[in-house]
Amino acid sequence: MSGKVLIVDDSQQARKAIKEALADQFNEFIEADDGLSAIKAFVEDKPGFIVTDIEMPSINGYRFISTIRSMEDGRDVPIIMLSGTKNSLKKKLTGFNLGASDFIIKPFEAEELEARVKSLLKMRYLMDELKEKNSLLERLAITDELTGLYNRRHFFEVVREQMALGLRHNFKVACLLMDIDHFKEINDSYGHAAGDEVLRKTGTLLNAS
Repeated sequence: MSGKVLIVDDSQQARKAIKEALADQFNEFIEADDGLSAIKAFVEDKPGFIVTDIEMPSINGYRFISTIRSMEDGRDVPIIMLSGTKNSLKKKLTGFNLGASDFIIKPFEAEELEARVKSLLKMRYLMDELKEKNSLLERLAITDELTGLYNRRHFFEVVREQMALGLRHNFKVACLLMDIDHFKEINDSYGHAAGDEVLRKTGTLLNAS
């Protein structure tokens, strides 16, 4: 069971049918009967999934989807469009171009809606997992494994950025060079394992300061 889903439809009966179809997939349902109230609900409740009708008063489904996709929190949220009209190809293309994830014609089969939601939830999970791994790889690329401090590569990238900003905005840039006194004697007297531990503790102190 996943988190929150936002159901947007001006028909209370349609919203009820969607809730019944997805009862096993979500633990919280947020309802809106038009695009304007749906945008407000999205901003306030931060749902992780959206099922929306196209034909609605106030703001229709197309404008709603476009608005959601323009928000930072709404870029990756799966959105299923619903339409009760038969002119589906044009509506599909319009919706997909605006950022919809899937399209279903009403009246829908509950099993089909559930299956499509499961597929999109799985895809979202895999995308989040991939982002997390990429973020970890980025951190590893700029971090020293032993000390947890930023490495030489990251240092020079930041220095170039700060120097450019300093020249552009006429502010001073300072750099502090630090050294551990008599570190070679620690390695010679107590071994490299002890020296590594000193480096780890030093890194911890610097990160905490």
